[in-house]
Amino acid sequence: MAAMVRATSRAEASMRNSEPDVDQLLAEEGEASELNKDAPITERTEVSQPNQHAADVLPVRLTADEMRRLRGAANLAGLPPSTLVRSLILRALD
Repeated sequence: MAAMVRATSRAEASMRNSEPDVDQLLAEEGEASELNKDAPITERTEVSQPNQHAADVLPVRLTADEMRRLRGAANLAGLPPSTLVRSLILRALD
């Protein structure tokens, strides 16, 4: 039993050592970002400031089935559910 526990501990230690250090990666990316904050925007750059002037939030209650259907429709549209709902509301108001 002790040998099995020791083997498991060694395997877990090995897995931990092979995982990237998330804190280190975040620190490196943050530093690179700060060093290049004036880099030009390219065609691969995604700039997004959706609804930056929208001030109000409308809470809406949905059943589990309605939420499942909404997520499915949003997925088919390639949009987050909230974006799909907002576009449907705005279309209904026009």
